[in-house]
Amino acid sequence: MKILHIVVLPVFAGAQKISFSILENLNDFENKYILCGEGTQKEYAEFDAEFSKINTTVLHNKNLKRRIGLHDIIALIDIYRLCKREKYDIVHTHSTKPGIIARIAAKLAGCQVVHTVHGIAFHENETFIKRIIYYLIEFFSTLFCDKLILVNRFYGKYYSFFSNKIKVIHNGIDFSKITLGHDALQHREDKRVDLLFVGRLDEQKDPLNLLKSFKLLIDEKQYSLYLRIIGTGELYSICEKYINGNNLNDYVSMLGWQSNVAPFYETSDILCIPSIYEAFGLVFVEAGFFSLPSVSTLVEGIPEVILNNKTGILVRPKSPEEFSSALRILINDSLLRKNMGLAAKEWVTEEFSLVKMIESYMSIYKELLSIKS
Repeated sequence: MKILHIVVLPVFAGAQKISFSILENLNDFENKYILCGEGTQKEYAEFDAEFSKINTTVLHNKNLKRRIGLHDIIALIDIYRLCKREKYDIVHTHSTKPGIIARIAAKLAGCQVVHTVHGIAFHENETFIKRIIYYLIEFFSTLFCDKLILVNRFYGKYYSFFSNKIKVIHNGIDFSKITLGHDALQHREDKRVDLLFVGRLDEQKDPLNLLKSFKLLIDEKQYSLYLRIIGTGELYSICEKYINGNNLNDYVSMLGWQSNVAPFYETSDILCIPSIYEAFGLVFVEAGFFSLPSVSTLVEGIPEVILNNKTGILVRPKSPEEFSSALRILINDSLLRKNMGLAAKEWVTEEFSLVKMIESYMSIYKELLSIKS
């Protein structure tokens, strides 16, 4: 049996991690492939090397890009020809662009198609006209898949016309692969409270709002605080400029992309990510495993991962004042941080295990294969 996963970028972001985990655990498929879109030679090399470890062949198509353009038509034709030639038993697409182009191409080529919605383009932060256009495109594309996987229950309201295709599968992590180092609670005996941001520095994650919230706390001159920012993206230089312009250099480190985030989870007290939209957020699960409480926002799927006032605190997006107030609550109460952190670990290990996620995806695959046979 042959299976093809399709993602846009050859980097290990959320969708790519989920795809890797699924393919790694597919013992019933003799031939496993993943197709990725545009990337640098370095990104391709690293991506190929990782997937080769799980006996998965990586295919490249530089016409598959995040931005919209005439290349999308070429990518659709390329993927159609590939699927028609290789006759994959299942094609599994991830995220918005593959969800449009690859779903249509694979279905027209006669494949069984699964699509996982890792995020929506028609979120509330877009203009009304764009939301309508993006939703109509998504509605049309959904006609070209057999199963539609939502990573949160929140998105279900947008797909009510396709209830017969929908299944909610929360993302999961293989906790057995995470190695705990020294006692992660030991550093919390210090008076300094260490905050951590992990994610892409882009509009979605809203890192500038985090810096504004952090500055409000620093200006109060009541707390010993330090913020570490892990990630890269188009807002990196803007964040650097804000830090330099507001005399935050002694309180903030921008550490770029890190291949191993575990040591930073272990030596932090609070995870803080003020996303303006977020389908799920694997980073919250990872942090919870390290007994870190989170401060984030009441948007999309986040309340399904962070239990408000139990495993973290959630506030409205785009409000530095509310975000800093939530941080202040945890900064002032070390016992609350500890209790929320312990509750977070119990919650994520029970609800978001890799085993549970893989079993759900395998049931979908088996159902489609039985229909095909």
